[in-house]
Amino acid sequence: MARRHPMTWTAVHLALASAATWLLLETEALTGALLVAFH
Repeated sequence: MARRHPMTWTAVHLALASAATWLLLETEALTGALLVAFH
C-alpha cells in the first residue's frame, strides 16, 4: 500500500501532523484563556 500510494500516505501524514499541531495550539490557547479568566 505505502509503495503504491506514496503521495496518499504523505498527504495523510501531513494532515495528521497539521491536525495534531492545531489541536496542541488550540489546547494551549484554551488553557491560557481559562487561566486568565479564573486567575
